[in-house]
Amino acid sequence: KEQLDNLRAAWPGPTTFLLPNVNNVIPSWITGNNDKVAVRVSSHCLVRDLCISFGGLVVSTSANVAGYSPVLDVSDLSDCFLDGVDFILQGLLGKQKKPSSIIDLSTGLVLRD
Repeated sequence: KEQLDNLRAAWPGPTTFLLPNVNNVIPSWITGNNDKVAVRVSSHCLVRDLCISFGGLVVSTSANVAGYSPVLDVSDLSDCFLDGVDFILQGLLGKQKKPSSIIDLSTGLVLRD
């Protein structure tokens, strides 16, 4: 109950939670062979509308790559991994000035704040 309350309080918003991959139902191409999966419910209107329009979820990597500065503008993408990007949805970026927080839901450990 407490964990569910934590999710409801943070979402939608800039908090990523590590959730257990119960019975390994999430494939390794998403989890990277970890026993947890990082999940965030975005408050960004374009992401929300995309999910609503096709009735599903978006699986993606973060635009913030470890070892690089946070991506705060589309032009920053080229420094990290633009060669591997197939499509950029044009539109306003969110107002977040830092990467999302990452919290392990089962332990409460804050991995990034």
